[in-house]
Amino acid sequence: MGEEYADRETPETKMEREMDTERIAQALDGLSEVQRRRILMLAGGMSVNEIARKEGVHHSVVSETISAARKNLKSFS
Repeated sequence: MGEEYADRETPETKMEREMDTERIAQALDGLSEVQRRRILMLAGGMSVNEIARKEGVHHSVVSETISAARKNLKSFS
């Protein structure tokens, strides 16, 4: 009873979350400004076509940028 209101975060899970956040920030810092912006828009729920329309470029340009960003992010881990 009342478990839905309980804080399930332990010091260990809080530390893990903070470390994950730091690792993500470091990985994003390794991307170019364009790669970072586009990968964050994609992560925020925008499609490649929506990003392309917003930035006034062809969708293939956005796809290439995101592919390069993903490759850089994979090499970070």
